[in-house]
Amino acid sequence: MEPPQNPGRFNRRNHHFLSLLEFHTALVTAYLGSEELRECLPMWPYEHPHPNSDDGAPQRLAPEYVPGLLDIAAEAGIEHGTFIGTKIPYVGTIDLMHKLSSRSGLQYVGISCKPRDIIDRSERAQERLKLDERYCLAIGARHVVEDGRGLHPVVLKNLRWLCPLTSEIREYRSTTQLLEFSGYFDECADAMPLLDAALAAGARCGLNEREDVFLFLRLGIWTHLVDIDLSQTIRMTQPMHRGAENVLAPLRRRYLGEAHV
Repeated sequence: MEPPQNPGRFNRRNHHFLSLLEFHTALVTAYLGSEELRECLPMWPYEHPHPNSDDGAPQRLAPEYVPGLLDIAAEAGIEHGTFIGTKIPYVGTIDLMHKLSSRSGLQYVGISCKPRDIIDRSERAQERLKLDERYCLAIGARHVVEDGRGLHPVVLKNLRWLCPLTSEIREYRSTTQLLEFSGYFDECADAMPLLDAALAAGARCGLNEREDVFLFLRLGIWTHLVDIDLSQTIRMTQPMHRGAENVLAPLRRRYLGEAHV
């Protein structure tokens, strides 16, 4: 199990993921552009306020109140379940609920993280996924089952290195200096090894410390200002491989849908 991590571009919460699959899924959706992430979002058994009613979103994607999971389960013909040894309905949860920017505005995406072998051998796991899907439908969210098979190991390795602190994103993401660095880097990147291009761009932007140069390089890649293919191993002594869309397009297709590719 991974230690608590906080990947994300604009996340306002600390996160404590319950599995490596959840952490990896959060990592790739953060790179895609997740503006908000909640893990273990409760699907309350009884009617309750829409879970995103207090998040400041400019437009409502679902009614003010949504049905409880008891009613959703009954409609689907699935036993809801209780806490062991009691008659109290248990509180189901969605593993990850993201708020992602898309071409049509903000989109909520509920993700059920479940390894494929568990899904295939457990009828109850399949029922739980159906309840997750129906709950997402009730709150106006897209639902995705993530079993981990499509998560590229090189992409994950690169993202773990690139993932910035929330404080770094807040301080630099909209600055002219980051835009200028990324532009200068782009001019040099085809003719120089990645390290030399980064140092040259840093010198033109007044970054005197290598630590600051590497920070701006990571931020430029993370915010999609640098066109680099993260499915390829990053080697600082070689020119970079262009093609950020080789990773971003499949992620959009997977989590936002075909219309957003």
